[in-house]
Amino acid sequence: MPSAAASYVQGILDLASENRVSYRGCACEFREAFREILDHLAPDDEVMKATGFTLEKDRKTPTMKQKVRFVLKSRGLNQTRSSVAEKALELIETLSADIARAIYNRASLATHVETTQDEVVQLKRYIDTMLFDLLAIR
Repeated sequence: MPSAAASYVQGILDLASENRVSYRGCACEFREAFREILDHLAPDDEVMKATGFTLEKDRKTPTMKQKVRFVLKSRGLNQTRSSVAEKALELIETLSADIARAIYNRASLATHVETTQDEVVQLKRYIDTMLFDLLAIR
């Protein structure tokens, strides 16, 4: 996951730059870091082999929520503890009502329209919240 780390660090450096004109690159870096970490921790084939897994309607691969649930379950977190991370993801999805895959698509939208620094800072906060749980950071 060195490229995920590099993307995350680059996003932080870009966000801190005082001469920034566009924040699209920052959003892309954070989006790709999150996607790569989630794909590394929860490869589609492993998630799909998990007991009780079923694809959601009209999907060919697991959703981000299913991947998050897989990672937390594989760490032995009980339903009560893992529900906090799932609720955080639900909150992100709710806050981004028109965006199906909250963090990833929020960043994708930010790369296609004029993005403010505040939007990218908020995106980073969402991603940080999820990474604390996914990477078991204390």
